[in-house]
Amino acid sequence: MAELRKKWLSRALCAALAVTLVSGMTVMSPVSCIAGISTGITASAADDAISSGDGWKVYDLGNNECEVVLEGTLTGRYGSGGTKIRVSGYNPYGFSLPEGYKIVKISAAEGTKFVGVCTSMFSSNYSVREIDLSNVDTSGVTDMSMMFGECYALTSIDLSSWNTSAVKDMGGMFRFDSALKEINLSGSFDMSAVTVFGSMFYECKVEKLIVNDKFKASYDGNDGVPVSDYNSFLANKSDGKKFDDGWVNAANPEVVISGNGNYAAISGQSGTLIRKTIPYTVTWKNDDDTELETDENVVYGTAPSYDKATPTKAEDDEYTYTFSGWTDGTNTYGVNDTLPAVAGDVTYTA
Repeated sequence: MAELRKKWLSRALCAALAVTLVSGMTVMSPVSCIAGISTGITASAADDAISSGDGWKVYDLGNNECEVVLEGTLTGRYGSGGTKIRVSGYNPYGFSLPEGYKIVKISAAEGTKFVGVCTSMFSSNYSVREIDLSNVDTSGVTDMSMMFGECYALTSIDLSSWNTSAVKDMGGMFRFDSALKEINLSGSFDMSAVTVFGSMFYECKVEKLIVNDKFKASYDGNDGVPVSDYNSFLANKSDGKKFDDGWVNAANPEVVISGNGNYAAISGQSGTLIRKTIPYTVTWKNDDDTELETDENVVYGTAPSYDKATPTKAEDDEYTYTFSGWTDGTNTYGVNDTLPAVAGDVTYTA
């Protein structure tokens, strides 16, 4: 009864407690819901966990959705040197959800450490939309195989703060993450010691990789020769395409840095890497929001071109209007200016 009352009060009062005065200073209290609706604000700092165990706590985000917050020194189910944990949709080890809840976010408290073998630590989390493990010290991890495999709802992940210099196995790390479009492996993410890459991105359709020069291709140690499609580093075979058009670095989009046959071998790069074949959409609108033209399948790195009639606007009692250029909402370009090369979907308004 006390637990239910606590949960009810958390929901009923969360809006009212958004701002609290502490010692004369205004601070933002951690609010997880407003009238039971998730706000996207983490609940991890609040003392209202609805479930907990050794190395983890669960917080209610509303709508039967929850956030799992990890803490302490943790290892995988088959590891040693820390509390064993596996936050998974299948066979969770040392972890359980309240009945009816689903995980949509995984995060970690400051000071959290992962050590040893962390294989499949977060695999098979079908409802997880956000993973924020930027607080975690991973310098003691040796195995990250299948770590995020089968997280079907995950669209992006940033591991740039991770020290992975001791990791030897990243096989299947993002395997079957079919919605995963962007991965940040820059910063301190270090693949120098990795020898096992098999299926690291298998069945992914990654469009953007942010990397440093410690990023290297999926070679199996056999003189750098991929042994199968499953071991090719970015073999998005599920889309039925080869990498003939390859990948480019956003800093130099005219030069293909990979793309021979079925394999996209990339190493020694720094910056944002983008699949050259990924199409983008350019939408052209009049200032009254009327759509004038839509250009689909525009290739990254090419300048867009408006090809229809000059936009017009009826005069009023005070002004006569003449078309003078385009705006993307941030920058304005004159009618004779060359528009910037496409780097994503964009809308231009007259």
